[in-house]
Amino acid sequence: MPRVWMPLLLALALTLPLAACLPAPHRVYFAPRISGAVSRGGEPAAGVQLRLRASGTGQTAATVTDADGRFALGPLSGLALSTSLLHDSAYGFVLELSADGRDYPGLTQNEEGFAPPLLLLDCDLARPLGSDADVHYCQRR
Repeated sequence: MPRVWMPLLLALALTLPLAACLPAPHRVYFAPRISGAVSRGGEPAAGVQLRLRASGTGQTAATVTDADGRFALGPLSGLALSTSLLHDSAYGFVLELSADGRDYPGLTQNEEGFAPPLLLLDCDLARPLGSDADVHYCQRR
């Protein structure tokens, strides 16, 4: 191999790991926009408090259901100054509900990839879902 190529190959070998994190400012979504309805035994539940918390950040959003039990909150996002080419993005959030002095675990998500733009949920405070170790009251539509 000619000596002219050696410095070029050496420079390429040294800069390739640095190219895995490119300076490309963009918005990162930790939790999607969430919309849905809360009921209790099939009847709309008005005045239920909902809290959305992004995993790993201090970001939160809160709202209260309307007279028809409907709600919308989120998304939770932040600005990232670089992007990684070596691993997939990830997002995670916890949705909690409070009614009549009681807290209900709504839904917890920790996923690889990108948060969906909109997550539609139905929550019934009279019907817990999941196992004893993972009880939640909301499910995707």
